Amino acid sequence: MGVEVYLNESTTLSAGSAYSLQVDFGTCGGNYAGAGAVWIDFDQSETFSPNEVVGTWVGTPPVATSVFNINVPVNAH
Repeated sequence: MGVEVYLNESTTLSAGSAYSLQVDFGTCGGNYAGAGAVWIDFDQSETFSPNEVVGTWVGTPPVATSVFNINVPVNAH
């Protein structure tokens, strides 16, 4: 078991727009209870603030793809 962190994923989003994000949470080599979270650094401060969490998941994989609906703040950079 372990922690996986993906900090180099990127895409272009438009302020004030809505998106859908699909995430497959993995098994860490077995079917262990786990948790996951998706954050977007909307203000590009390189710090993830509580208001930048766009989705969380808790369960035991394998599970279906998680879908998170994202509303980009109008003041996002």
